[in-house]
This record gives sequence, C-alpha cells and structure tokens, in this order.
Amino acid sequence: LSRLYPHYYLAAEKILASHKFYLHNIWVLKREHMDNFCKWLFSILFETEKLCEKDNVRADRYMGYIAES
Repeated sequence: LSRLYPHYYLAAEKILASHKFYLHNIWVLKREHMDNFCKWLFSILFETEKLCEKDNVRADRYMGYIAES
C-alpha cells in the first residue's frame, strides 16, 4: 500500500491501530465506481501476492483476509 498508494498508507495505519473497525460486505455502487474500486483493490492484491510466501499456514485464505480488511 505504501508503494502503490502512499496517500492511503497513513490512513490505513490509523485504521489498523484503532480499537474499532467497521467492515462492509454489501455495497450498492454505480458500475463506474465499482470498476474503479476493483482496479484499486486488485492492484494491491496482485502486488501482495508477489510478496507473500506460498507455504503460509493460511495460504488458501490470506488474500481473502486482506481483501476483506
């Protein structure tokens, strides 16, 4: 995140250090906004996948945990 989107990095650190965390699993968006969100999210996930070890204990699920955060 710090490399791809540095302007989001400090906000992400703040959120992850907080004692409150609000997750969303349903959104209603215009296609344009959803497409932009998916481009943003998957660019992060593809870079993360290159950095993570494949023999991780939860290698079957770690990308899902990141995407949901």
